[in-house]
Amino acid sequence: MKRFHLEVTRVHVGDIQQHPENAWVGDLDTIRESMEANGIYRPVYVSKVTGNILAGNHTYQAQVDAGEEYIDVIYLDGLTPDGERRIMAVDNQSGRRGHYDPDALIPLLHTFGGDFTGTGFDQAYLDGLLNGLEQDEVEFEDMKPKSWSVIVECESFDQQQELVDRFMTEGLLARGTGTP
Repeated sequence: MKRFHLEVTRVHVGDIQQHPENAWVGDLDTIRESMEANGIYRPVYVSKVTGNILAGNHTYQAQVDAGEEYIDVIYLDGLTPDGERRIMAVDNQSGRRGHYDPDALIPLLHTFGGDFTGTGFDQAYLDGLLNGLEQDEVEFEDMKPKSWSVIVECESFDQQQELVDRFMTEGLLARGTGTP
């Protein structure tokens, strides 16, 4: 198992940049609210080779938006472009694959006494848990998605292309991910 030397360094925001292939659309409002309430408590992870942010693209953006000139980073050295993309992908995906234990989350949320500022949660979410809804049925009151997406598995490249073309003619944004 490869180990990186993890040392926090403060750099000018112009010395690093968001990864151009980052596909994750982070919740900047929640990140900003957390930074206001809790402070900046984590660095971003950056490729020493390219200066691309691999983890914390939206943390970086929230700090830039707030007028920060310097940001704490941990440089990861010796990465290939493929290695950069893999770290970025797993950082974005690993949290989505987990889930909350309601028996632990409900008591935690109660400790906030109804003030969820800086937590990313709200009363509607807690109420949903208390009413026995499954986690994927619980919606955040103020965090409705601005767009929706669907994944369709196709049997062939031709079928994929036919569906992409059909969706595009219906005015939907569509793209195929497989190649012939």
